[in-house]
Amino acid sequence: SRFCLLTYIIFRVNIESNIKNKGIDNMPITSSAKKAVKVAKRRLGENTLSKLNYKQALKQVRKAADAGVEDMSGLLSTAQSTLDKAVKTKLMHRNTASRLLSRLNKRTSKVAAGQTIVKAVKKKATAKKITKTVKKSTKK
Repeated sequence: SRFCLLTYIIFRVNIESNIKNKGIDNMPITSSAKKAVKVAKRRLGENTLSKLNYKQALKQVRKAADAGVEDMSGLLSTAQSTLDKAVKTKLMHRNTASRLLSRLNKRTSKVAAGQTIVKAVKKKATAKKITKTVKKSTKK
């Protein structure tokens, strides 16, 4: 989509400027090393674009579920396809994708059944009290 293409271009420009700003002096000498640098840049851009796509698809389904939208089959199918593409390109492990999809299905089925979704609230970290037991030494 247009948004993804735009973010891809912006990301690519940022990567190139970061490389220049860091002052990387180890420029490749051989032609194969030059090609490897080009391939690595291209793959980095492609991977980040597909990561952005599946994260965006997951967010859309979660937002729709939180809003209580009844028919989310289209959003769910796009999320599934983007996760499958990420697995196919070895961007994530198949079990990770399966786990994420399972959680989405669980959430959407709750919405379809009319149940309310309870969000988990993170507890604030509290300082644990450390109790020390001091043994009295007995002197004879």
